[in-house]
Amino acid sequence: MRGICFLLSATILLILCACATNPISDEKKIIEMEKNIIETDERQVQACYYLGSVNGTTNYGKTFAFYATWLCKKDARRQAAILKATHIVWLYTHPTAASALAYDCNKQQ
Repeated sequence: MRGICFLLSATILLILCACATNPISDEKKIIEMEKNIIETDERQVQACYYLGSVNGTTNYGKTFAFYATWLCKKDARRQAAILKATHIVWLYTHPTAASALAYDCNKQQ
């Protein structure tokens, strides 16, 4: 139960932070940006601007394991697109949750 509360709190905090960073409101732009986000490792984003952490969750009981993991990652990628991220570094992926760090490599530190 604590884990669910933590993930819910983190998601709400992320949404509030995303609102403060001038999010993209056009759905088509978000979808396009989501497709263009590059998955990489920390070495490749050292000179990039850190935007924040993004999280995705799903109800594992209602989906297959692979599909549930895909949904979690898709949810996190969408949050990264809203933050205008160009790159993400996965911290972990699991059938019920995924978390990544979002970076904008068009902006330098």
